[in-house]
Amino acid sequence: MRPATVRRLLGLAAIVVMLAIMLVPTLRRYLEQRDQIATLEHSIVEQQRQVDDLMRERAKWDDQAFLEQQIRSRLHFVKPGETSYTVLDPQTGRRTSVDAQVVGVDLEAQQVPWYSKVWTSLSSADRLGLDPTVAPAEGGPTPTPQPTISDTPRPGSTPSGSAPGGRTSPGASPTR
Repeated sequence: MRPATVRRLLGLAAIVVMLAIMLVPTLRRYLEQRDQIATLEHSIVEQQRQVDDLMRERAKWDDQAFLEQQIRSRLHFVKPGETSYTVLDPQTGRRTSVDAQVVGVDLEAQQVPWYSKVWTSLSSADRLGLDPTVAPAEGGPTPTPQPTISDTPRPGSTPSGSAPGGRTSPGASPTR
Protein backbone atom coordinates (compact mmCIF):
# COMPACT_ATOMS: atom_id res chain seq x y z
CA MET A 1 0.00 0.00 0.00
CA ARG A 2 0.99 3.43 -0.64
CA PRO A 3 1.81 5.76 2.19
CA ALA A 4 -0.88 8.21 0.98
CA THR A 5 -3.57 5.54 1.23
CA VAL A 6 -2.47 4.57 4.73
CA ARG A 7 -2.63 8.23 5.77
CA ARG A 8 -6.11 8.54 4.37
CA LEU A 9 -7.24 5.38 6.19
CA LEU A 10 -5.74 6.66 9.45
CA GLY A 11 -7.45 10.04 8.97
CA LEU A 12 -10.75 8.32 8.24
CA ALA A 13 -10.36 6.09 11.33
CA ALA A 14 -9.64 9.16 13.47
CA ILE A 15 -12.77 10.88 12.16
CA VAL A 16 -14.86 7.75 12.90
CA VAL A 17 -13.45 7.56 16.46
CA MET A 18 -14.21 11.29 17.02
CA LEU A 19 -17.75 10.82 15.75
CA ALA A 20 -18.21 7.80 18.02
CA ILE A 21 -16.94 9.77 21.03
CA MET A 22 -19.40 12.56 20.22
CA LEU A 23 -22.39 10.34 19.44
CA VAL A 24 -22.17 7.71 22.24
CA PRO A 25 -23.19 10.10 25.09
CA THR A 26 -25.98 11.50 22.96
CA LEU A 27 -27.21 8.01 22.09
CA ARG A 28 -27.01 6.96 25.77
CA ARG A 29 -29.04 10.03 26.82
CA TYR A 30 -31.60 9.25 24.11
CA LEU A 31 -32.02 5.66 25.38
CA GLU A 32 -32.30 6.85 29.01
CA GLN A 33 -34.99 9.34 28.02
CA ARG A 34 -36.92 6.62 26.18
CA ASP A 35 -36.88 4.50 29.37
CA GLN A 36 -38.01 7.51 31.39
CA ILE A 37 -40.85 8.17 28.95
CA ALA A 38 -41.97 4.54 29.19
CA THR A 39 -41.95 4.75 33.02
CA LEU A 40 -43.94 7.98 32.99
CA GLU A 41 -46.48 6.54 30.56
CA HIS A 42 -46.93 3.58 32.90
CA SER A 43 -47.46 5.92 35.87
CA ILE A 44 -49.99 7.94 33.83
CA VAL A 45 -51.96 4.76 33.14
CA GLU A 46 -51.86 3.86 36.86
CA GLN A 47 -52.95 7.34 37.93
CA GLN A 48 -55.76 7.33 35.38
CA ARG A 49 -56.93 4.03 36.87
CA GLN A 50 -56.93 5.65 40.34
CA VAL A 51 -58.86 8.66 39.01
CA ASP A 52 -61.46 6.34 37.48
CA ASP A 53 -61.82 4.48 40.81
CA LEU A 54 -62.24 7.76 42.67
CA MET A 55 -64.82 8.97 40.15
CA ARG A 56 -66.81 5.75 40.65
CA GLU A 57 -66.57 6.23 44.43
CA ARG A 58 -67.77 9.83 44.09
CA ALA A 59 -70.67 8.70 41.90
CA LYS A 60 -71.75 6.35 44.72
CA TRP A 61 -72.13 9.34 47.04
CA ASP A 62 -74.66 10.90 44.65
CA ASP A 63 -77.03 7.99 45.34
CA GLN A 64 -79.43 8.85 48.21
CA ALA A 65 -79.71 5.24 49.41
CA PHE A 66 -75.92 4.86 49.68
CA LEU A 67 -75.66 8.25 51.40
CA GLU A 68 -78.32 7.33 53.97
CA GLN A 69 -76.63 3.99 54.64
CA GLN A 70 -73.27 5.68 55.24
CA ILE A 71 -74.80 8.29 57.54
CA ARG A 72 -76.54 5.59 59.57
CA SER A 73 -73.47 3.35 59.87
CA ARG A 74 -70.73 5.96 60.34
CA LEU A 75 -72.54 8.65 62.32
CA HIS A 76 -75.11 6.40 64.04
CA PHE A 77 -78.00 8.64 62.98
CA VAL A 78 -81.56 7.36 63.25
CA LYS A 79 -84.84 8.61 61.90
CA PRO A 80 -87.43 10.09 64.27
CA GLY A 81 -89.21 7.34 66.15
CA GLU A 82 -86.46 4.75 65.63
CA THR A 83 -84.39 3.31 68.46
CA SER A 84 -80.66 2.76 68.09
CA TYR A 85 -78.76 0.10 70.05
CA THR A 86 -74.99 0.12 70.31
CA VAL A 87 -73.07 -2.88 71.64
CA LEU A 88 -69.97 -1.55 73.35
CA ASP A 89 -68.12 -4.75 74.23
CA PRO A 90 -69.81 -7.98 73.20
CA GLN A 91 -67.04 -10.16 74.73
CA THR A 92 -67.58 -9.22 78.39
CA GLY A 93 -71.35 -9.68 78.56
CA ARG A 94 -71.54 -6.96 81.24
CA ARG A 95 -74.40 -4.51 81.46
CA THR A 96 -74.22 -1.10 82.98
CA SER A 97 -76.86 0.24 85.33
CA VAL A 98 -77.55 3.09 82.89
CA ASP A 99 -79.30 2.14 79.66
CA ALA A 100 -78.66 4.49 76.76
CA GLN A 101 -81.75 5.93 75.15
CA VAL A 102 -82.12 7.41 71.70
CA VAL A 103 -84.79 10.07 71.54
CA GLY A 104 -86.53 11.04 68.32
CA VAL A 105 -86.78 14.60 67.08
CA ASP A 106 -89.47 16.61 68.84
CA LEU A 107 -90.96 18.82 66.15
CA GLU A 108 -92.56 21.17 68.70
CA ALA A 109 -89.18 21.76 70.35
CA GLN A 110 -87.78 23.18 67.10
CA GLN A 111 -89.00 26.66 68.12
CA VAL A 112 -86.82 26.71 71.27
CA PRO A 113 -83.54 28.69 71.09
CA TRP A 114 -80.35 26.69 70.79
CA TYR A 115 -79.04 27.59 74.26
CA SER A 116 -82.27 26.27 75.79
CA LYS A 117 -81.77 22.99 73.95
CA VAL A 118 -78.20 22.73 75.23
CA TRP A 119 -79.29 23.40 78.82
CA THR A 120 -82.11 20.84 78.57
CA SER A 121 -79.70 18.28 77.13
CA LEU A 122 -77.17 18.84 79.92
CA SER A 123 -79.77 18.62 82.66
CA SER A 124 -81.28 15.43 81.22
CA ALA A 125 -77.80 13.90 80.91
CA ASP A 126 -77.18 14.69 84.59
CA ARG A 127 -80.34 12.79 85.54
CA LEU A 128 -79.48 9.61 83.59
CA GLY A 129 -78.90 6.66 85.91
CA LEU A 130 -80.10 8.37 89.10
CA ASP A 131 -82.36 6.52 91.48
CA PRO A 132 -85.78 8.18 91.01
CA THR A 133 -86.77 7.36 94.62
CA VAL A 134 -83.98 9.55 96.08
CA ALA A 135 -84.82 13.24 96.04
CA PRO A 136 -81.93 15.71 95.71
CA ALA A 137 -81.16 17.81 98.77
CA GLU A 138 -82.47 21.38 98.85
CA GLY A 139 -79.89 23.58 97.11
CA GLY A 140 -77.30 20.83 97.33
CA PRO A 141 -75.56 18.98 94.57
CA THR A 142 -77.33 16.22 92.74
CA PRO A 143 -76.23 12.82 94.09
CA THR A 144 -73.94 10.91 91.76
CA PRO A 145 -75.08 7.45 90.72
CA GLN A 146 -73.22 4.58 92.34
CA PRO A 147 -72.43 1.52 90.23
CA THR A 148 -74.22 -1.62 91.29
CA ILE A 149 -72.23 -4.81 91.80
CA SER A 150 -74.09 -8.07 91.61
CA ASP A 151 -73.03 -11.16 93.55
CA THR A 152 -74.41 -13.50 90.92
CA PRO A 153 -71.93 -14.42 88.20
CA ARG A 154 -72.86 -13.35 84.70
CA PRO A 155 -72.41 -15.57 81.67
CA GLY A 156 -68.84 -15.32 80.40
CA SER A 157 -67.47 -13.77 83.61
CA THR A 158 -65.07 -15.39 86.06
CA PRO A 159 -65.76 -15.75 89.78
CA SER A 160 -64.68 -13.03 92.24
CA GLY A 161 -64.11 -10.46 89.52
CA SER A 162 -60.75 -11.85 88.46
CA ALA A 163 -59.91 -11.81 84.82
CA PRO A 164 -58.54 -14.85 83.00
CA GLY A 165 -54.90 -15.34 83.85
CA GLY A 166 -55.29 -14.46 87.54
CA ARG A 167 -55.40 -10.68 87.15
CA THR A 168 -57.99 -8.78 89.13
CA SER A 169 -60.27 -6.52 87.15
CA PRO A 170 -60.49 -2.85 88.19
CA GLY A 171 -62.96 -2.16 90.97
CA ALA A 172 -63.21 -5.81 92.07
CA SER A 173 -61.87 -7.00 95.38
CA PRO A 174 -60.36 -10.47 95.42
CA THR A 175 -61.95 -12.95 97.80
CA ARG A 176 -59.84 -15.39 99.73
